[in-house]
Formats: sequence, C-alpha cells, structure tokens
Amino acid sequence: VVKTLGGVRHRLEEGDEVFLTEVEGMKTSDNKSINNTRHKVKVLDPYTFSIGDTTSYSPYVRNGIAKQVKQPKTLQFSSLKQTRDQHLILKDKNLSLVDFAKTEDADLLHVCFEGLDRFVESKGKLPAEWDSKEAEEFLKIAKQVGEEYKVQVDDLFVKKFAMTARGTFGPLAAFVGGLVAQETVKAVTQKFSPMHQSFPCTCLLYT
Repeated sequence: VVKTLGGVRHRLEEGDEVFLTEVEGMKTSDNKSINNTRHKVKVLDPYTFSIGDTTSYSPYVRNGIAKQVKQPKTLQFSSLKQTRDQHLILKDKNLSLVDFAKTEDADLLHVCFEGLDRFVESKGKLPAEWDSKEAEEFLKIAKQVGEEYKVQVDDLFVKKFAMTARGTFGPLAAFVGGLVAQETVKAVTQKFSPMHQSFPCTCLLYT
C-alpha cells in the first residue's frame, strides 16, 4: 500500500498505472529493486492506493516517487458522410449540453447546418440577410432534414438561423478560434483527449 505525504491527494483512478523511482529498500532475493517498475493501481482512498502483491520484495525503508503513466486510448470517429448517410447526430458526451437554457438546440443546430448545405447546393449561395422569402424556403428544407433525423423543428429558430447565416458574430468567432487552438495543442502534445465528434454551440436568441 502506498500513502502520499502531507495529505496530498494522489488523483489516481482505478486501473491507472504508476512508475516507481527513488524507493529505498524493497528488493527481491536476486537484488532486483522495485524501482523503475510499473504497477497497476487499486484506489483505496484519496490518499492511499495499492500496487498489488509486493511480498517478494524486502521491507520498505523510506522515500519513493510514484509517477502516473498515461495510458494510450484509441478513439473511433465517424465521418461527416457516415453520420449524414445514417442520419446520426454524434456529439462529444462531455460537451453535448453546454447551455441549460437551450437544451433542445444541439440537435436542431445540426439540422440547420445540414439544411444550410442543401440550400447552398440548390441556390449556389447562402440565404440573404433578413430575407423572409428565402428564410421560408430554408425552413422547408430544414423541416425535411428534421424528418430524416426525427428532430422537431422550431420555425422561429430556423428562420433566424437562415436570416443571420451570412453574419459574423465577433465573440463567437473568437471562441471558435480558441477552441480550434486548444484542439491543435492537444493534437501536437498528445496529452489530452480531443473533442469527440461534434460540439454544438449557438449564440442565437429566438424567444
């Protein structure tokens, strides 16, 4: 059993691995030290954890550092084409709901963006700013997409989405830029899990 010093939490989880160094004592009969070995952790409480059976080692004397070993994790992603062909809305489970005042917006936003792609394919352009006629045309397309995805379409939300599709909202653009930069750092350092699939975010007020 390993106990941290000074009441410091180890912040390990069940199944994590640690790498031991600078331990005094704890050698096998053939003089092999427990140092520079990896052990799977069983968490006992926030300050102690078990590293398994150590009865083959001599008694512990003093000191020691346990460093967490990051475990590789394989993530499976579906392409945009796959999600559209199968009418799936895949969101990052940790980011699927970021605004509790807009709990229904995530799926509707997906419908709007797919509808926007279809509008551009048929018209060759984005809907004009605050154009009621083109907003109505966009609404028809969005309702068709909504039926395919089994998502209830809010007419007011969809119309305002169409009327502002050509706009640029500075604070939102800055946020998206920061998000992209963060994901780039994750990719380069490979230290943190990337955003998985999609992240719905809207600043649209339509009440």
